[in-house]
Amino acid sequence: MRVGSKRHDTHSHREKRLCLLADPPETAERVQDYFERVDDYDVLIVPEGPLPEADWSVVPADRLPDLEEARPRLVQRTRLIAFGSAELLTPAFLFGCWDFLKDPWSPEELYLRLRRVAAPESNPDRPIADTLEFDAEMIWSSRHAVDLRPAEYRLLEVLVHRAGEIVSREELNVALSRSLAEHSRSLDMNISNLRRKLRVVTAPEFPPRIEVERGRGYRLVGWEGATSPSNVK
Repeated sequence: MRVGSKRHDTHSHREKRLCLLADPPETAERVQDYFERVDDYDVLIVPEGPLPEADWSVVPADRLPDLEEARPRLVQRTRLIAFGSAELLTPAFLFGCWDFLKDPWSPEELYLRLRRVAAPESNPDRPIADTLEFDAEMIWSSRHAVDLRPAEYRLLEVLVHRAGEIVSREELNVALSRSLAEHSRSLDMNISNLRRKLRVVTAPEFPPRIEVERGRGYRLVGWEGATSPSNVK
């Protein structure tokens, strides 16, 4: 494994320094091999803390407790991206991370996320929507993460699959495996909870919203750019 930063010819623009805490080593090798082909980033592999000055720092989420004493300084001088298992997502955002890569992830995914967040630099006055992701346990963005209850996940899965279309109350109640006659208010309650959670995890300028079509059903709009689970067909 090569430790240190790669060499580049002189460019007219400043490259962004990407610091990666090399744990595990194979992760560092994959990231460095990929970013060798990318002109915009200078990758620095760090075997262990403390983290040097960098535009971005990518660290294993389970190592964040080791950085607790340096947290105020870190969150001011670098943008942290954590990676690890899904249960570490919420602690990572509470620590102050900008984004989270859920295992398994690829160097290409990291690069695309870096480009998404850096995009407003060319036009800082233009707001940008967050990329949303969700699974059976939670929904998250670069801003925040919240838990999903099983019923909320089933409803969101259907609405995302049919984004932009009206989904009838009957179809949504089938997703809940409940009787329409007996549990119509339960559907309304879960939709209300989903609306609230979508507002929490997204930018105020671009919240995906669930619209009601009275007498017909619900429709999810504004979901462009979000990522749904791989099992949504």
